[in-house]
Amino acid sequence: MPARSPAAVAEFLLWSLILSVVLTVGANAGPRLFPRAARRVRHRIEDTIAPPAPDERPEDRNRVRIIVPWKTMLALSVVVTLALNLVLILR
Repeated sequence: MPARSPAAVAEFLLWSLILSVVLTVGANAGPRLFPRAARRVRHRIEDTIAPPAPDERPEDRNRVRIIVPWKTMLALSVVVTLALNLVLILR
C-alpha cells in the first residue's frame, strides 16, 4: 500500500467530516423543511409494518412521538467518522 502524504490524509478527513455533518443536518432538517414529504414517508413505512392483533391494541392508545437528539447525533457522527477514518488509514 503506498504511503499517503499528511496533506492528503488531512484533506480526506476534512471532506469526510464535512459530508458527515451535511448528511446529519440534512437528515434532521429535511422533515422540518418538507413536512408533507416526511408524512408521506412515515405513512409508507407504517403501511409496510403489519399492525398488531386487535386484542393487543387498545382503542384509546396515544401515539408516542420519538424525538431525535440531533446535537448528539451530530457529535457522534463526527466521532465515529474520525474513528473509522483513522482505523482505515492506520491499517
